Amino acid sequence: MLPYLFAHPLILTIGFFVGILLGFLLQKAGVSQFKTIVGQLLLRDFTLAKVLITALIVGSTSIHLFLAIGLPINSPVIPWSAFATIVGAAIMGIGIAILGYCPGTCAAAAGQGSNDAWWGLLGMLIGGAFYAETHFLLKRSFLKIWTITTETMPNLLNISPWIFIVLLSLSAIIFFTSLDRKAHHAKK
Repeated sequence: MLPYLFAHPLILTIGFFVGILLGFLLQKAGVSQFKTIVGQLLLRDFTLAKVLITALIVGSTSIHLFLAIGLPINSPVIPWSAFATIVGAAIMGIGIAILGYCPGTCAAAAGQGSNDAWWGLLGMLIGGAFYAETHFLLKRSFLKIWTITTETMPNLLNISPWIFIVLLSLSAIIFFTSLDRKAHHAKK
């Protein structure tokens, strides 16, 4: 049997349907709309922050639940460059400020028929291709600046991942509640 060019077709099929579900949920949450992203950038609408923090908690919980019940999860924590992350975040932030979409919401907006989102998808493809073609050079220089170890937050804090997830969840509840109270008082 010939090796697969990409991942196993079953994995690709599952990924395809998870992507459709994610796009649907992003669209239903309203984060695929330009005004929601701009509202987040102007610190007036925190819908996007709520969705991202919730996704972080659900993802963390899922990974540790799967590990606890013995499912094989391939989620290695690898060394990363804080410098490259800051530069990449600045580039991404500029793109979000210009376009009004982040990568996930851009794909969801294109899926719901927003013509301006297609320019963002084109930019992502060009940027991804450029990075892929220059990665071998960047790996030897740029990506070695300010490298961080392979520690996770629970490991760094020397606590159980479950305690970290509970603390993160409680912090999110407090944050979301305070945002909702401020929004309620602003409407009065």
